[in-house]
Amino acid sequence: RRELLRDQLREAVLSASPVGDVLTGSGRRPLRIGALYGDTPKDRNAFGQYGKPGQGGWLRRSDGHICPYLTCPHCEGSDAGDLLWSDSDRTAGSERLTCMKCGTPIPDGSLALTRRSLQDHPPDLLFTTTEMLNRNSANPGLGHVMGWTGQNAPSLVLLDEEHTYSGLHGAQVALLLRRW
Repeated sequence: RRELLRDQLREAVLSASPVGDVLTGSGRRPLRIGALYGDTPKDRNAFGQYGKPGQGGWLRRSDGHICPYLTCPHCEGSDAGDLLWSDSDRTAGSERLTCMKCGTPIPDGSLALTRRSLQDHPPDLLFTTTEMLNRNSANPGLGHVMGWTGQNAPSLVLLDEEHTYSGLHGAQVALLLRRW
């Protein structure tokens, strides 16, 4: 499931760039995408619990952290470059990722990298899991982002996991979606 979500997020980030150009050309803001996974840090300074070897978190490098759930959407093929959130960007409050292979950036503002950013500037398109939806159902900070509270309830939900529709997990997902 995680790899499928990564691929879908990568495709969405790539597709959002030309859409953003059209939107800004007509005086609107670009499309904003968010990713809420277990690896999404609370804020730009909350990397202490992440980056532990073998746990898939934000791995630390001398000049920043490597995003664990997205590779460069601009690199061709399966050998896409890792995306670095540099310390200089992070401390300046910029949520810009830069490919370590091709150097192409994902501009600040187009991808929410922290839970705080998701709360302060909700995305137009949110990638998450049913587990995170359930876990955050009572979270007052993320309730409006996930559609549990507020006026902007999601108008479309995409479930792209075959086992979501059957068995015990499927029954739990059905109950979650009804409650939502």
